[in-house]
Amino acid sequence: MISSKKYVDETLRKNNLVANKSLGQNFLVESDIATFIVDSANISKDTCVIEIGPGLGALTEIALEKAGLVMAFEIDANMVKILSETFKEKENFILTNIDFLKVDIEKLIKEINDKGFNDIVVLSNLPYYITTPILFKLLQDENRISEIVVMVQKEVALRMIANEKSKDYGILTLMTKFLSIPEIVVNVPNTSFIPAPNVESA
Repeated sequence: MISSKKYVDETLRKNNLVANKSLGQNFLVESDIATFIVDSANISKDTCVIEIGPGLGALTEIALEKAGLVMAFEIDANMVKILSETFKEKENFILTNIDFLKVDIEKLIKEINDKGFNDIVVLSNLPYYITTPILFKLLQDENRISEIVVMVQKEVALRMIANEKSKDYGILTLMTKFLSIPEIVVNVPNTSFIPAPNVESA
């Protein structure tokens, strides 16, 4: 599977690449966790998955087997080249080389609807440095997105589900709880990534 240390090491070495720190790249190398993340979303052949920052395709590989369509948005041209080759035979895969923050969500959702999909699920192992702006962008379209399953820094996840008496309670809590029903489905240790980040994830 793509979500393995061997695959990540060999693929990066073959393409003469290292994780791009400026883009917050940490590659998931635990297949059980990758599978659990995708399985925790309600995905069927009637679902279009929007994947943000697929990287080498750890979640993509699994989502393509479950979803009717996967539309992935990747900012790193090196990753786009690898993903295009890896999934070149998958007819239900559309890949765009763009910063997701620049994507017109309304236009994207109309395009998805026009393809016959009304069930839309977002999947992402979010780069920590842009977690909040992407969450805010997605939550503002909560009426048309069925579910959002994202890996974030554990402290951010705790803020999203915090109660009013918690020190973690704040604007992210308010917005998340007003526009969705948040929950933590799995905690992920930093050893599950290459390179290992300095923080835990959830």
